[in-house]
Amino acid sequence: MEKKRGDEKNVWDVRMRRCAYTMAAHTNAVSRVRVDPGGQYVVTSSFDCSLKIWSTESWQPLRHLQGHETKVMGVDISPDSKWIVSAAFDRTFKLWTVSDY
Repeated sequence: MEKKRGDEKNVWDVRMRRCAYTMAAHTNAVSRVRVDPGGQYVVTSSFDCSLKIWSTESWQPLRHLQGHETKVMGVDISPDSKWIVSAAFDRTFKLWTVSDY
């Protein structure tokens, strides 16, 4: 990913050496990117204290998860794709259910 504007990111196809698409972005640096085992969505964590769930079909955000008070340092997805766990700089973690997204 490459920063385009404050609210957008370019995702590049490095083999074709071109921008594949542009997507809405976090307002600060992205700390982690995880793809769910089924390939239906991607989760990003950010220093803007939030996470985003993205559709892999449209690359549009499905959900903006807020709740951390400090920058989110990491994110992961359970093997059954039902749970997302996030960890923040203040050593707190949150467990999110994916069933609603």
